[in-house]
Amino acid sequence: MNRVGHATRMLGSTGVELPVIGLGGAALMFGGNKGKGDERVAAAAGSPAGFRYPSDQEAHDTLRATYDLGIKYFDTAPWYGRGQSEHRIGRFLYDQQPRDDFILSTKVGRLLKRPLDVNKTPENPGPNPPAFEPLAGWADGGMGGARGLGLEFDHVFDYSYDGIMRGYEDSLQRLGMNRIDCLVIHDLDRGHFNAHQIEHHLAQLTTGGWRALETLKCQGEIKAYGAGVNHIGTMSQYLDIMELDFFLVSQIYSLMHHGNTATFGVPTMDIEYPGQKNLNDHEGGALAEFERVKQRGMGVIAATVYNSGLMINGATENAICNYRAATPREIERVSAIQTVCAEHEVPLPAAALQFPLAHPVVTSMVVGFSKPEEAEKALDWLDHSIPAAFWKDLQTKGLIDPNAPIPN
Repeated sequence: MNRVGHATRMLGSTGVELPVIGLGGAALMFGGNKGKGDERVAAAAGSPAGFRYPSDQEAHDTLRATYDLGIKYFDTAPWYGRGQSEHRIGRFLYDQQPRDDFILSTKVGRLLKRPLDVNKTPENPGPNPPAFEPLAGWADGGMGGARGLGLEFDHVFDYSYDGIMRGYEDSLQRLGMNRIDCLVIHDLDRGHFNAHQIEHHLAQLTTGGWRALETLKCQGEIKAYGAGVNHIGTMSQYLDIMELDFFLVSQIYSLMHHGNTATFGVPTMDIEYPGQKNLNDHEGGALAEFERVKQRGMGVIAATVYNSGLMINGATENAICNYRAATPREIERVSAIQTVCAEHEVPLPAAALQFPLAHPVVTSMVVGFSKPEEAEKALDWLDHSIPAAFWKDLQTKGLIDPNAPIPN
């Protein structure tokens, strides 16, 4: 059976063919909003407490089901479970041969290290806890002490030549692989740094880290490299200073958030630092930046297209969007989209999955699966026939930006 999810597209001008859907490795650490009120508050504070945590066996079963269904693109990162996601994906893929049957990407920019204080815990972080530590619960054990969240490592950000090279080698060992197809610069954005720190790390990247990535590509160790983006405006920052092959775009291009922020709302947590302009206050949203990406012949991989489950579950009492509590505007928007879905008999998740792929620069998307059945559901939603009148109706009601390409 020919399924939409088995189609491939070229990643910009790299020569790398990606399936239109892949597995996002963060979901192997947490996924699926539990929907409890107390957890909703924790999620809004940057904790993954509003999600369920798959065990090793659940993660393996999910990977097995995903692979057997023909989804053979896997994206992970050292930060996901502080090494745990790479270990889980690597253990599974080690037995899947030949190696050319699947595509593997991971990220660089964080180095995992033994904690200086081995007794430190999220509840007892020691005298000098980090100023901003999102998802601190990665290492708290979880699953009744079964290390369901992550491994007990600290991390440091390092975008220098040596940092990128070490990060790449460390990932090879955690994955048990001698080749990674694509590398992604991870989390160099204002969600993790103030303006001065961003300037410092960008200097590291442009004077050393970029050379490391280019060396790995020229030597044939990787096929392409790009940057992960969580905030509107970050793509433009990169485009102004360096050459890349692609962007992996999280949260800012989905059916929920994609156009002018004045209309569609701010997709990410609105963090402000002295002396740093509000990058989220952006005319045209991600659509405007995609035009520059298209002109450069680059590709885009979309992530968080379900918006942390909001575009699966719809408007619920304790809805989460993009790893935090959904805002009233987001609840209002998803309710309006659900109404149009009901009128045209379109499943909300089908619309959420099919919308991003309509943009010509979007090559693929990575979707979080934390249960075996979720991969098959995603393929079914991609195959679901959606009438053109549905998309036109969303545009007419102002629920899709008039400049956004829609599926045909």
